[in-house]
Amino acid sequence: MLIFLYELKLLPYPDVIPITWFIIISAFLSFLLGIITIISARNLSSKKNYFSRPANISLRIFADNGRMLRNVAILFSTICLLAAIQNWIMLLKTFGSIPNVFLNAVAIYHTTISGGFKGVIPYVSQVGYPAVFLVGVYAAYKGRFSFLTFYPFIGIVLKDLAIFGRGGTLLALMEFIFSFVLFRNLLNNDSSNKYKFSKRNAIIASSVLLIFLVVSVSVVKISRSSGVSYAGAS
Repeated sequence: MLIFLYELKLLPYPDVIPITWFIIISAFLSFLLGIITIISARNLSSKKNYFSRPANISLRIFADNGRMLRNVAILFSTICLLAAIQNWIMLLKTFGSIPNVFLNAVAIYHTTISGGFKGVIPYVSQVGYPAVFLVGVYAAYKGRFSFLTFYPFIGIVLKDLAIFGRGGTLLALMEFIFSFVLFRNLLNNDSSNKYKFSKRNAIIASSVLLIFLVVSVSVVKISRSSGVSYAGAS
């Protein structure tokens, strides 16, 4: 997806040097080789149900009933939230008020993709994405959604609103879905424990999360809709 956006030239991405292309292609081929290895091992295995039979799953991250997992997720989410707040403080110092920030959404967005504002601490908010992965795993293990499930999204959404971007929010949502689904599938194959999940809790929490993310993305879209134009590659 990122390579596709780079080729469209809709945003001023730096030119990709040969060594960078080598790393990108090598990473993809390594991923593809891993998939082929698993498929080949499954076909060559003498035990037909070796990969599909229920197993006794013992993960060290769940040895303390998930407390360490929860604490690390809270730590990363808090750091992400503090980074987002610091970004908003700098915007308020620059523009004076929240309404003025939204009125200058286009200027803020262009400044961000051109290098960002001075005084804003870069990259620290990225720890929100490991937090999203961890809360996805934690929710799958506990069998229900809680406030912790939403916590990392607060910092990520605030950060996206501060730069009037949408990609971070959508990426976090996809990451959460994949981590949650994959670990639920893993835990469902555990023969030693029965991990139940509250469907009612899942429906309510999923609806609230989806509404929250849709509203935040819509706010960014509306704020950036005035006077934004991009010159595509000819």
